[in-house]
Amino acid sequence: MNAPFTLSDTERARLNLAAHVRDIERMDRELTGCNPTNDPHGYRGAALERSILAAQAIVLAEVQSLTGMSLDRIAKGCGL
Repeated sequence: MNAPFTLSDTERARLNLAAHVRDIERMDRELTGCNPTNDPHGYRGAALERSILAAQAIVLAEVQSLTGMSLDRIAKGCGL
């Protein structure tokens, strides 16, 4: 018997997508807060930029799997 809180694959994918978007927003806020005082060599900012790009790639792939749209069409719709 299925528990009432069992998620379908689509629901699970949507939750993962939302979590990745929240992570991107958080990392973007952290990146905005980087300055020569708290990141004198730029290592933290560079790491955040790489993490944001990786998370964006994951989001694009998840949206593609949910919608079946091409990556080009998704990227254009997102303004990328």
